[in-house]
Amino acid sequence: MTQQSLDLAQLEAAQTALETGDRAKAREILSALVRSQQGRVPGAVWWLLGDSLDDPAQRDDCRRRATAAGYT
Repeated sequence: MTQQSLDLAQLEAAQTALETGDRAKAREILSALVRSQQGRVPGAVWWLLGDSLDDPAQRDDCRRRATAAGYT
């Protein structure tokens, strides 16, 4: 099975949701993006997902994944 291409409109929608304070919506969108990428998740997605989380340990895990994926 081939990797799905990243849906930039969805990524932008998640960023907008975060900017307007709708972290739950951002989390929903970003979680779907993570599932669609079949293990090849871009660092920006992990970073934004971390921004949407309340739990510090989960947020740190997303930051580590973002860095490992080359996001700086």
